[in-house]
Amino acid sequence: MRLKHKIYYIAIGVILLAVFQVGFQLRPPLAFAASHGHDADSHGHDETEGENFKLVKIGSLKATAITTVLPTEGSLPKFEVSTQGSGTLAGVNVTTMATYWAEMRPDGTLYGECPNQGVIMAQDGVATFRASGVGAGTADGGSKFRGAVYFEASAPSLSRLNGMAVVYKWDVDAAGNATWELWEWK
Repeated sequence: MRLKHKIYYIAIGVILLAVFQVGFQLRPPLAFAASHGHDADSHGHDETEGENFKLVKIGSLKATAITTVLPTEGSLPKFEVSTQGSGTLAGVNVTTMATYWAEMRPDGTLYGECPNQGVIMAQDGVATFRASGVGAGTADGGSKFRGAVYFEASAPSLSRLNGMAVVYKWDVDAAGNATWELWEWK
């Protein structure tokens, strides 16, 4: 695989990273929820419970990602990723656009942030978001990120997102196709 392609896929992973920052204690419930009592409530929200937390699925979006290489700060690569997509969030059909940056760390993992450069558009208005996360490249040339995201909604249909702690997983395949799954952390 050419270096240009590797950098592209790492950048996609960085985008996912910016969207996801979840501690190791949350990974098992997210990754294995279906085999450990993962249920849906009457509103179609999936729920996962742990010893000290409860996750309720509130969103699922699909997006595409375009990556640009940024000037490095030292010897490790840094990327900017722009995304566009659509799906459902808080039971509402939405579209989304975001730009985030990600940088490779010395151990090969990625850290990224979307510093209030994410927009969610619903029929009755908008919400903005900020996110951060950690991730890594995958064997097939894609990337996976886990993190936290916080919304500020002016759209009445999305107002319940205000003040909500949301964790996510952002997975991008080698072609730049991404999925963004979101859970309210109660």
